Amino acid sequence: MSTKKGFTLIELLVVIAIIALLLAILMPALSKAKSIAQEILCKSNMHQYYLATELYANENDDRFPPAWRSLYRTTSSGCTWHDESQSPDVLPSNAGPYWPYISNKKLNVCPTLATFARKFGTNHPGHNSSIPIVPQFSYSMNGFITGTDSKGVKRSQINSSPSETFLWSEENMWKMKDADGTTILSNYVLNDNALVVRFFIDATDPIDSFASFHKVSKAKFSGQLPETPDGYGVYNTGSANALLLDGSNIVVTPQDSHRYMGRSTEQIDWR
Repeated sequence: MSTKKGFTLIELLVVIAIIALLLAILMPALSKAKSIAQEILCKSNMHQYYLATELYANENDDRFPPAWRSLYRTTSSGCTWHDESQSPDVLPSNAGPYWPYISNKKLNVCPTLATFARKFGTNHPGHNSSIPIVPQFSYSMNGFITGTDSKGVKRSQINSSPSETFLWSEENMWKMKDADGTTILSNYVLNDNALVVRFFIDATDPIDSFASFHKVSKAKFSGQLPETPDGYGVYNTGSANALLLDGSNIVVTPQDSHRYMGRSTEQIDWR
């Protein structure tokens, strides 16, 4: 006579406990692997931006496209970066001179920004709640690598070292102060294709800085977010990717912004 054997309740609970333990061990490693993969993809995107920008310059008298109109010809509001209806794919008249040089439109969005945007994108200043958060671009061109006319600045008009001048980088969705709580790092946010680094003068003077959403834990990231969309976050840690004029892809912090701002020989009305 045979008897059927099965798991006892205790044995089943032990198996469940072991599986839970393994998941607890593996989840941080999987999360870290995902973060690293996103970082690699973001750097790859920026390398493609470099190749596309070089191609544009080669075909346009060695000029770079005007920063404010490089990807999008116009930016209608602070929501343009996540407003799908403003994309040149949907609105061809909004295509800037750089747009045709991007063969894969997915290159325009860093997956790390997309992750944070899904959770915190509605908190950016001036957000229109009727516009869904669907990131369309996340990289901004150096506002100093531009010109006083619609053609953009020539490479020969840039009088700063290519290894110390950024071409494209990332910026935050929120305004930020330094850790001292008083020094303004940025009072403008990701809302167009230009990142203009300047020393803070007063509250009416628009300044940008590099982003801080890479290489940061969720706990520390949430700690640097402002309490209200129009308020200021406080920088504590985190970084951005920056593409330099010489093709180097480096990691920078908001505090590095002035170091890599570069300069042009032209006088430009930044306002």
